[in-house]
Amino acid sequence: MSDGDALLRGILANPACDTARLVYADFLEENGEGARAEFVRVQVELAGMKETNYPEWLKSNQHERHKWRAFSKTHTAYHKKLRLLCDRERQILDDPHPVGNYRIYSNKLGWTEDVRQFAKCEFTRGFVSHIEITCADLLKHAKAIFSAHPVMSVRLMHSEPMKLTPNGYGWLRDLQPELTAMNWARGPHISHLIWELIATESRSNDWKWFSTEADAHAALSEACVAHGRARAELPALVTA
Repeated sequence: MSDGDALLRGILANPACDTARLVYADFLEENGEGARAEFVRVQVELAGMKETNYPEWLKSNQHERHKWRAFSKTHTAYHKKLRLLCDRERQILDDPHPVGNYRIYSNKLGWTEDVRQFAKCEFTRGFVSHIEITCADLLKHAKAIFSAHPVMSVRLMHSEPMKLTPNGYGWLRDLQPELTAMNWARGPHISHLIWELIATESRSNDWKWFSTEADAHAALSEACVAHGRARAELPALVTA
């Protein structure tokens, strides 16, 4: 295993660790991939800024005008930097990507060459972190996807939970696996390989249900990620 492969494997094993991503960015820059390295750093910084809360004193000391002035300056500087980073993020993604001696793709297309034929991708903190894909393609390509990208959420195309009054929203174990294999499965039908991994205490022999539609989709996403990581022989994600 090369140094680059080892660093990437560390990111895949622990996607929440930004330090590993920044170390990998240094490796990329040292090996002639400056744009990719900068993109990782920009998105890591963006993620940190978006997760930062404004000072708690603002809530409890709103009557102190000097603190309001300090906040105003901080607020303006924050949004100016955020805007600059967002602009740079978009520019790097849109820049031409080298393919041999030519530059015929954008970086976004080039960096998702292995997955974009069958999935829609979103980048977070420098890497593909979210995909939209059919259940059949996930089952077919899970090992390749999760061995190359630290995916942390999945949305299955054409899959929507059924309203089960009064139990909420439910997923149905796929009773016709051949439909999933041919990408014909629709609605609440989920392959048993994914369905078995959906975590809930509300279930029957063939149904698993949730109080809200959002909870149903979140649980399905976690099950898809668990399946993909198992196929790629990665440790299970630790959720808070």
